[in-house]
Amino acid sequence: PSSTPDEHVIDYPDGARIAYNHATGALTAIGIQTATVQAAVSVTLDTPRTHVTGELEVDGLLTYKAGMQGTGGDGASAVIDGSVTVTGDVVAGGISLTGHTHDEHDGGATGAPK
Repeated sequence: PSSTPDEHVIDYPDGARIAYNHATGALTAIGIQTATVQAAVSVTLDTPRTHVTGELEVDGLLTYKAGMQGTGGDGASAVIDGSVTVTGDVVAGGISLTGHTHDEHDGGATGAPK
């Protein structure tokens, strides 16, 4: 049941609908409760952009290769329960962890951390 001949639609009794529009190349699955993709070796999402609207939970190691950026929501922008190891510098509020100094009581400055 589709309003266009370019679209193949399957409606299920529980309200789920899977539709593929071969003119636009759009695949849509709506009204489902859960979805599982299980593969013996790997799954590849080959797209310029992937958008996740809810929480994303990763049970295994999270590896990224092109940097990471984000913005905070409510509360802290990032919370990590455990140790963090960084091989480069950490800069917070414009202050380098490895290159910052402190003022001495006599007006001089301490050396950078060792």
